[in-house]
Amino acid sequence: MDWTTPAHSTFSGPFPLPTTAPFTALCLADQYNCIPQPGTAQKLEAISGWLLPRLAYRQFGGWSSLIATQVVDSGGGQAAERWYEIRNPGPGAVLYQQGTYAPDGTAR
Repeated sequence: MDWTTPAHSTFSGPFPLPTTAPFTALCLADQYNCIPQPGTAQKLEAISGWLLPRLAYRQFGGWSSLIATQVVDSGGGQAAERWYEIRNPGPGAVLYQQGTYAPDGTAR
């Protein structure tokens, strides 16, 4: 992206992304009133089928990286954060690493 002269910028694609490990979506019946939070009866939205905003893009010396997150069910209806790192987004992108963060019984 050329921020000084945006007309010099080009976009191409779409390009297929690598397949992720399977996961279970959370709260499909009521995504908008789903995740408990401490100290209140008000629940948070899950929106499990979508990647959460904002994808983080970084360029390093020899590669670029795109990080994405989403809410998934880590088991028994517990909200957990699923993350992905896609290296060199574009043609030939590689799913470099992925994981689910659920270290205890607390919804994330």
